[in-house]
Amino acid sequence: MSQTEFQKYIHSKKFKDLLAKYEEGISSGSMPYIDTDDLIDIAEYYHINNRTAESEKVVDYCLELSPNDEYALFFKARLMLTVYHNPTEAQRIIESIDDYKSLIESIYILAEVKMQQGKADEAEDMLQKEYRNIIKEIEEKADGVDTSYNDDEEDDDNDEISAEETLSRFPLDVATLYCDYGFLEYADSWLCKVKDCGGELSFEYYETLGRLRLYQNKYAEAIDAFNNALDVDAYNVAIWMQLSEAQSCCEKYADALQSIEYALAIEPNAEDAMFMKGNALYDLARYDDAMTLFRHMEERQPANPQINLFLAALCFETECRAEGMKEFQKALEKSNYDIIIITQVGISLYELGYTDAAYDLLSTVFYNYLSKENDKECPQQMIDCIIKCCEKLNKENEANFYKQYLEKRISNDK
Repeated sequence: MSQTEFQKYIHSKKFKDLLAKYEEGISSGSMPYIDTDDLIDIAEYYHINNRTAESEKVVDYCLELSPNDEYALFFKARLMLTVYHNPTEAQRIIESIDDYKSLIESIYILAEVKMQQGKADEAEDMLQKEYRNIIKEIEEKADGVDTSYNDDEEDDDNDEISAEETLSRFPLDVATLYCDYGFLEYADSWLCKVKDCGGELSFEYYETLGRLRLYQNKYAEAIDAFNNALDVDAYNVAIWMQLSEAQSCCEKYADALQSIEYALAIEPNAEDAMFMKGNALYDLARYDDAMTLFRHMEERQPANPQINLFLAALCFETECRAEGMKEFQKALEKSNYDIIIITQVGISLYELGYTDAAYDLLSTVFYNYLSKENDKECPQQMIDCIIKCCEKLNKENEANFYKQYLEKRISNDK
């Protein structure tokens, strides 16, 4: 089932009834029989809606019913990769499947394991070998067909379509995986192998092409690709958001705002889309409107420190510097002085021209971590920003210290 078909399915009465049946069984403690394929659809629904715990609960229940169910094990392995970033466990799960090497989904996941480990070249060797095997199998099957006798012409036609589908599906799936993991050259080369970008593959093809061009900073091509994807599925919130991002990157801020408003018209409570709308208003210098939006978001999400970071930036833009500092402090307190939020505050202060304040904050935090010998927790972005501060403040010796430290850390991580 393609992404577009699955989106249509989860909005259908059939799926809603299935979901209600499952959730009623969970609530009552008396679960009715549900086919394992249907359970995986429910798990996928929860997963794409960021309800990870519920998604995993469904898969675990599925595996209780059928411990060797391949699709449940595939799903569990993907959770290990995408949620828990545990490629070793993902590989263990896949290798527990009987004859896993003959299953195309196993090949994909094992390639992802390599990608997550930074071994894209090994993943490429594996995928190229599998692609050659698919082509060889199809060619051998074609050579073995006795065209002088055709008992069921319709079945032969279906086999031919299936073979063509396989040849198109594989490179598109591989390109999508490489795009997900940021291996853009490999993604580009595999996308070029897709022979037919129409039909049921068209949405996924243009979505992947759009993301790839966006990551490559080819914004005009990304915009064209996302618009083509929307021609297939005009109600896809994720595509409207990605289109808005591409438009913003090439400074088409009014278009970016319009696209994100379309996304919010479809899904009014989409938090990421609301952040993007605030950004678009900021880019258009509509600071009062952006401030109103983020204040409204703060009421709905009072514990979210990211909102206060945006509010701080808006305060500085409107010359309310003291208020901006208070918002930065709120962000730090709400996050319990999380290292990522500290880094974001420091970078924001630097970009706003408060180099001394950025340097004092980030260097103090860095040396605190260094003294506790857990300095590896400091993001590279933090150290990069400290180096910029040192250079701007003419602290040459300190800048060299941080550069050497960073080089050593990168070298040790390899």
